[in-house]
Amino acid sequence: MSFNNEIAKAVDLAFEQAENIEGSVIDIEYYVDSGTYDPITDTTTGSASSVTIKALTDSASLRQISDGIAQVGDLFLTVKGKLFDSVPSANDHVMIEGVRYAIIFVNNSMAGITYELQIRR
Repeated sequence: MSFNNEIAKAVDLAFEQAENIEGSVIDIEYYVDSGTYDPITDTTTGSASSVTIKALTDSASLRQISDGIAQVGDLFLTVKGKLFDSVPSANDHVMIEGVRYAIIFVNNSMAGITYELQIRR
């Protein structure tokens, strides 16, 4: 068994255990945008595909905010890499409970086993 397989199993276990902690795992609607987004009308022209996935969620820390890495209200989502056909992109967006969030930054952690997405309203 390869090292990456062992890490992937550990990530699966972490997600399963986090399900027991209120608010730590949420369902998000992940959209791959291949069109143009109009923030005034909150619509995308062109096509977009979406998938509902689970994500571990965390708020931006005071240190991240004071260091200029994040803004108040930013969220960090950790998602399993195997759920994506391609690498997530800052051109994509997510919907959480009907609210659209732009992807600000994508961190490809552990060779694609997980991705950390920084998102902002």
